[in-house]
Amino acid sequence: MFVFAGLAALSLIQGIIDTMAPSLSGGEPFSLLFDNAVRFGPGFLAVYIYLHNLGLACLVPGFGFIAAWFERHTPNRARIGALLVIAVFASLLTALYYIATRSEMFTVSFALALFVAEATAVLVLAVPAAYELKDFVPTPAYGWALHDPYVRLVPYFIVSATALAALSVIEAAFIIL
Repeated sequence: MFVFAGLAALSLIQGIIDTMAPSLSGGEPFSLLFDNAVRFGPGFLAVYIYLHNLGLACLVPGFGFIAAWFERHTPNRARIGALLVIAVFASLLTALYYIATRSEMFTVSFALALFVAEATAVLVLAVPAAYELKDFVPTPAYGWALHDPYVRLVPYFIVSATALAALSVIEAAFIIL
């Protein structure tokens, strides 16, 4: 669970750095990322994109189960899952907005296809995790309470992580080359 939460926190920090840090200095969003990608190469960019997108996919199972653990009312645990999925959608819409407004950087048709593939790969884990939250029953043994939901999420995690790895390499190659 802490791996999921750690990846989610990393993704949020990356998002803040990517959009806020350049804006504070008068730069374009993601300019710091692109400068570092030129400096360190496509491998850096692929790993960065991968960790960011995987962290976004891990937002629901990472933060959701921590929040659900503290929530005593079952309907509220389902609401936590729904709110986190909405947060994932909002993040995805931010990426879509960036793609739409940066047509000089991207071939729009390819970028939109890549966006749809990445969004699907993110939601492959986020949505089933939200469904697990609605039936989650915290027990005094915290680790034991999480065992069954996380075991059920493993196949979704593997599919999401594998797809996002491939898509990150494609995206990095598309941006750098």
